[in-house]
Amino acid sequence: MTLEKPIGGNFSLTDSDAFIRSKSNDSFRDFFPEKINERHLLHFETGTDSLAFIILDIFKKNGNIPVFFPNHYCGDTIERLKLKVQDLKIHFYSDLTELQLSSSQIIIWNHFNKYCAVPENIIQQKNSICIEDFVHVPLDMNKTKGQYAFNSLRKFCNLELSLAYGDFSVTKTIEKDATSNYYSQKKIAEVEKANWQSSPEKVVEESFLEHFKLAEKELHNEDIQSANTIETEKLNYYQFEKILDIRRLNYAYLKKELASIDTIQIIEGEYMFLMIQIQNRDALRKELFDNAIFPPIHWLDSRNDELSKTLLSLPIDQRYNENDLKRIVTVIKSFYGN
Repeated sequence: MTLEKPIGGNFSLTDSDAFIRSKSNDSFRDFFPEKINERHLLHFETGTDSLAFIILDIFKKNGNIPVFFPNHYCGDTIERLKLKVQDLKIHFYSDLTELQLSSSQIIIWNHFNKYCAVPENIIQQKNSICIEDFVHVPLDMNKTKGQYAFNSLRKFCNLELSLAYGDFSVTKTIEKDATSNYYSQKKIAEVEKANWQSSPEKVVEESFLEHFKLAEKELHNEDIQSANTIETEKLNYYQFEKILDIRRLNYAYLKKELASIDTIQIIEGEYMFLMIQIQNRDALRKELFDNAIFPPIHWLDSRNDELSKTLLSLPIDQRYNENDLKRIVTVIKSFYGN
């Protein structure tokens, strides 16, 4: 049984209760308007579903043109994408200078822990089509300039929802079974974790962890899953501005406290994670795990060897206050002898 409050990991069913209004409100449109630059909005279950739909839409108009991913892109996402889009011509780039922008191609622009505007020369190219990946800056979608854009909210506030913008061939997603196997397993896990938080028992902890694992496995499927209407309805109630404020404050606090440790390089961010780059990443992560702090790694399975071996993403989300962050700081400073 975990004695200390866990920091990190998946959301439980009740973790967002403090950020849900009692009445619906359209303030979420400040972040997710119906249209952006004449590109309209569609809802999917995950970011990979959105990306698959976008690529297939491009293929309808342009044929099966190659898709270029940055080297640090999540390998698991690409593997899942291959199941949903047949005959993908996948290439990778580490720098934009490697791309022949006059060629017909799809360029995936990944906002790496912080919004970073797409260079204008990419936007202006007639043959190259830019897809912006806002998964790590999901509330910056209204800044998009690319022909297509998508995000994901499932690790931001436990909404099983991805929003996609584009000049799509259709204005509605194709209706499939409203409840996917992934969705069912994820919701079981969230309920069990909420029960465990109110009455910690080892058997319940083991059960919800197993259901979260099963949910992740269910993401590997051939379907392009539309969003469950339950999740799209929740958009009307979430206080995204309040969530964003807390995340920004937590990020600023943790950055300030860790800035004095010379061996840590802080990757510029704003509100998703406090991402650090360190040479002894795995040893520090084990120490954090031993203290019930569970930072994820982005991107362990990417083609960028340096980043995959040195990055660690410290949780700074809305579940945590300054006392929780002090625990993170204490463990890290103790690890480095500060």
